[in-house]
Amino acid sequence: MKTRKLVLSVVMLVLVATGILTSCSKVERRAGVQTQAIDSGIFARLGLSQAARADMITVTDLIGQPIAQAQVLIGHQKDEPFVSNFFTTDNLGQAKIPAGWSTPQVVTISAKGFVRASYFGQTPQGQTFQLRPAQTKSHYELKGNGTGFHVVNGDNKIDFALMVPILKKPDLFAFDIGMFISPESDTISTAGQSIDVPSNISLPKQTENYGFFPVTLEKPIYRMFFQTTGKHKVFTARGQFPFKEVVGQLQNKKTFLDVINSFTLQGGSIREVDITSANQNMDLPVDELAFNQTRTLQAPKFANDELLLAIPLSAYQGELLPTDLKNIPSNASMDLSIAAGEAPQVLVVLKKKSEPGAAGIGKLTAAMMPFSNHLQPALLPMIESPQVIDASEVKIQVPAGTSGIFAAGSVSVLSTIENKKFGSMNVEIATRVWEVYSKEWMPGFQLPVWPGESAPVGKKRWEISLLGRLSNKAVDLSPRILETMTHATHSATDFE
Repeated sequence: MKTRKLVLSVVMLVLVATGILTSCSKVERRAGVQTQAIDSGIFARLGLSQAARADMITVTDLIGQPIAQAQVLIGHQKDEPFVSNFFTTDNLGQAKIPAGWSTPQVVTISAKGFVRASYFGQTPQGQTFQLRPAQTKSHYELKGNGTGFHVVNGDNKIDFALMVPILKKPDLFAFDIGMFISPESDTISTAGQSIDVPSNISLPKQTENYGFFPVTLEKPIYRMFFQTTGKHKVFTARGQFPFKEVVGQLQNKKTFLDVINSFTLQGGSIREVDITSANQNMDLPVDELAFNQTRTLQAPKFANDELLLAIPLSAYQGELLPTDLKNIPSNASMDLSIAAGEAPQVLVVLKKKSEPGAAGIGKLTAAMMPFSNHLQPALLPMIESPQVIDASEVKIQVPAGTSGIFAAGSVSVLSTIENKKFGSMNVEIATRVWEVYSKEWMPGFQLPVWPGESAPVGKKRWEISLLGRLSNKAVDLSPRILETMTHATHSATDFE
């Protein structure tokens, strides 16, 4: 019985560790937005003069390719505030700006295969609007072995690796772990017990003694999944934790947050894979990078019912890799591991202790900035969950003070929520149906009435993210808005 409990505790600890590592580093896919700065080359290719550009709306995807037959609504409903405010782009993704548009309006863009998006406070300037592709239901599997572990049996250390998609800065401000911890699981047998382990974890064969009982763990093969074909980058994070120390604390009723600082990330690797079929194989090394330097972070003061997670991020080949994960007490300082090379960043996330692993539904505030030694980051205040009047109307608590952080826009997302079963796991699937962008922190908004369409049925969620940065500069609304931000505060409300 003790052996069984021990094995379950060890494996569950590994799972929670990987969950927390990525919970601070994901958003779901954020959808389209408008920007004036995006891809000016498209106009040159089309042979348009500056004057001609000012008379046209252009709709493209994220890489600047025109979206033909995209529907555009200016204002809150068809023929209001002027006739002919609902129109369609041509084969070049363009449409002439209506003569009746002369005052700031909400502009909504919708196209097949893309997430609908509304942009508040728009005036006719010859903008280019971008849309992000809608999520798909496709399932492309990559699997293989984690290689290059240096396991020493009996050293009181458990080795593991986590295979995740490379994280971009917008992902790091996101708040859902679903795309990082696989909903699929693999079953392993240890000490006569069957245990489900998320498929994107690799556990090399290793044996440790606990009292008189030898405990063996083994799951060398990882499996991970993609929704699209094409080239993807994968990061393999290698880590360890002390076996007896951590298990002993767990048996003494300690929580994962009590033992998180016993975990170390030691290195990993980056690989690019070209997904071309439903099933592909690729072994991934875990020992090509080393995280062997440190910098000190000074935590700000926060309340007793809150926790602060710090994740240093080192640049490698243009990517940001998590090199450590620590739970830092209020007003305390701690050394965090980084990799040698380019100047590191650090992501700091403040959450409620009652919501340590909430995926998109909890309150939190986050900051990401250059990791200077002895940095003490300031954070935006947490905001209350939005008040949902109905699927189309939301009221938002806007912070009164920002502690020297400038308000720099907001991103709000309406999603439909459904629960699906993958193997033995029940997984929540959030599908974005409408996104709202603003250069201001709006105290509330109402979605436009889309012609011929009713509100989605079933369980839904409104997520609100108020964005900030340390410099007071004009904001370009685009799908890359989060790349220019240093701060975000987030909350959400579920409703039927």
